Amino acid sequence: MRDPKELQIVRDLTVARRVPAAGFFAACAIAATAALLLAVWIVDFIPTNDGPQNLYTSYVSLHFDEGPTRYATFYRPGSPVTAVAFSFVYSLFDAFLPWQRAMQATVSVGVLAWAWSFMLLVLAIEPRRWAVGLLGFPSALSWGFYMGFFNYAAAVAVGFFALAFAIAYAPQRPLHRVGLGALVLLGATFHVMVAGLTGLGLVLLVLFRVKGWRQKLRELGLLALAGLPALVVIAVALGATQSLQHYPGYAEASVVLLPLAERLAHFGRCFVGGPWWRAWPPVLCALAAWAVCARGRFTKMSAAERSLLALGALAAAAGLLVPLHTSVWQFFSPRFLPIAVLAAAAVLPVERLAAGRLRHVAAAVGIAYALCAIGWSVLYHLDLARRSRDPLAGLTEPIRRSGPRLPIVLDPLVGLPRDPARAPMAYTEPLRNLGQLYAVQQGGVVPYTFTGSPQVHALTSQPRPFPPVPSRRYWKAFAQPERSSDAERRAIVALLASYGARYDDVVFWGSPADADRLVARGYVADFRRGGLLVARFQGCPAKLVVRGAAPARGPLVAEYGWYPVLEPFWSGPVDVRPDQPTQIELPHAPCGDVWVRVAPSSGAGSCLDADSDGLLHARVGRATGIIVCELGQSP
Repeated sequence: MRDPKELQIVRDLTVARRVPAAGFFAACAIAATAALLLAVWIVDFIPTNDGPQNLYTSYVSLHFDEGPTRYATFYRPGSPVTAVAFSFVYSLFDAFLPWQRAMQATVSVGVLAWAWSFMLLVLAIEPRRWAVGLLGFPSALSWGFYMGFFNYAAAVAVGFFALAFAIAYAPQRPLHRVGLGALVLLGATFHVMVAGLTGLGLVLLVLFRVKGWRQKLRELGLLALAGLPALVVIAVALGATQSLQHYPGYAEASVVLLPLAERLAHFGRCFVGGPWWRAWPPVLCALAAWAVCARGRFTKMSAAERSLLALGALAAAAGLLVPLHTSVWQFFSPRFLPIAVLAAAAVLPVERLAAGRLRHVAAAVGIAYALCAIGWSVLYHLDLARRSRDPLAGLTEPIRRSGPRLPIVLDPLVGLPRDPARAPMAYTEPLRNLGQLYAVQQGGVVPYTFTGSPQVHALTSQPRPFPPVPSRRYWKAFAQPERSSDAERRAIVALLASYGARYDDVVFWGSPADADRLVARGYVADFRRGGLLVARFQGCPAKLVVRGAAPARGPLVAEYGWYPVLEPFWSGPVDVRPDQPTQIELPHAPCGDVWVRVAPSSGAGSCLDADSDGLLHARVGRATGIIVCELGQSP
């Protein structure tokens, strides 16, 4: 049975009859839509955390057998059952647009879907409440957008569409149930967590809407039947996600539960985000809806309003109680916040303002907030474009690659504050995945990709496809120089440079001084601007000459490293002959300081001029590539 109030709303759903000043509504909606599109298209590219990840895997999947890059050497195509929203929409534009324009078009579809799905949800509850629906427009450019959670955002939009459909049309007919099941299934293929929350909202709607437990159980059973395909997708995806705990790259993840004050602050920082005046109004609308409920209006609300309040409360509780990070899912708790805030805000009864003039004021405040919040995003995008001008400059160069490339990004924040309380968008690292952009534009493949499970990811890695891959955590020593010494940072640059020597090239972004250090170690620049360096390793070819009699303690092993890094870069056996010197070509030898150690497999170093640790130090140049080790007892 339908709630009588909802039946009346459905009868009078025509906006022209139910919404006062329908022309004002249309003008506001068009203005907010135009502002969203302006924010997306005002710059060529909006740097986001995971945005380049989505772009890279989609591009490689679509061009797997094309061009000079040997994708099959590094990846196998996956068969993901979820997280396919970005890939699907991007594929529609990739055939006739360059990747930057195809990505802008894809992002435009995503933000408009979010904004209008929430507006339709509000209109389905009460068309005169459309001013609240304007919250969907600035929140389309929220914290999750700048984190690059595009599949998640698409699932939220589908979830709002599903809830709006279920509210406006009671799924009593088979066609309604099929349509609702299809929407939930679509949401599950976009993001399983959001699909679970959508299903929870539909269950609550049945519980509040249907009278009598027998009828409730019947409707719940039919709802479960309609949602069975989505449940299968959720089960498969969750099983695959759990298996990622053993995947390299997830081993560094740890469970993080923040203090209560930080978790409360996330309702502003990790939903809409930005300055306080942008971040907190939607939360205040949600709190105002709860204040109305506390004044005894809960029983007078429609079933749709009560179900959304309950859904918002459960999502808010999850956002407060679950960890910020889990072992396989980073930024887990903030993903509950959009549902927590917007589901409650949709219940705010602004249409009950006594005077019609006050309702117009509410609408004016709503559109003013939406335009100002989106305007902040426009300015933020222009600032990001200015900060990213140098690191993105190499994309226009006619460089072509086909093999592995190593991104070394020591300034992913492009000068923005690292402190979540001071950053424009908390936790965001706009250039974290800079290397993926260069691989899409110029070819080649990069590590640091989502390739762990064929059920979750569009690509899975071939066994050991890349040379050794360094951790990306090193950049924090450069983000907080007061917590690290200059010597430590020099050693980190040398270590990363040694990793890059095994790759076709490196895409380096950091300080100009650190880029100079790579050049000094033997990198040849194909392009450089400021702290950006796209370079191939050439090095200074060097030979190790071992002379003298081998000690009697067993076979000798030679190893060398890039000083000041004390971790061996290479090691190999030494076959010493007493009648002639032994020469060993040192692979990927750098210019500058190196160390060599020749010793029995267990024992002290054997080079006469070695230091107390058995290390023989040398400086290699273009014309001085001979390192001589005279065998004897170390001092």
